[in-house]
Amino acid sequence: MSKLFQKYNVTKNDGSPVDPNAQYFVLRVDTDSVARKAVLRYSSYISRTDPEFAEELYQWVMQYENEEQRYPPLIWCDFCQTSHSPDCSCVRNP
Repeated sequence: MSKLFQKYNVTKNDGSPVDPNAQYFVLRVDTDSVARKAVLRYSSYISRTDPEFAEELYQWVMQYENEEQRYPPLIWCDFCQTSHSPDCSCVRNP
């Protein structure tokens, strides 16, 4: 049996219709540390095209992390075209 199922109904706050063919994946960031990592990864990928939203996502997720669990923000590496933590050797020594 698939672990993918319809657990949530997605609606728009303004009441406008939702595309009936759209697919959504809901993550609960307040209780799931893996979900937080997924949001941080997404944030790193959009940081070049939407840095303000990327920062907003990062700050939102970090409020649920204690000091021991804090993740450094991921930065985009023009050298290898992926995201890295700031201490990655690729970022330090391209």
